[in-house]
Amino acid sequence: MSKYYGNEIKNILIKKHKTIYWLSKKSGIPYSTINPIIRNERSPMFETIIKIADALNVKTDELR
Repeated sequence: MSKYYGNEIKNILIKKHKTIYWLSKKSGIPYSTINPIIRNERSPMFETIIKIADALNVKTDELR
């Protein structure tokens, strides 16, 4: 499993015209948790990846 998911999450958000704030609300994950993940400063737990993938309507594999 890749340590860094931020670039791919950011790309998906851009393609879907969504913001980090939107992702936070949709996934139920605090902005303060998501922001460091997207900036590749923090490696997410798998449970977090599942919530992000569900919110973005993608498979977890697409976030690698």
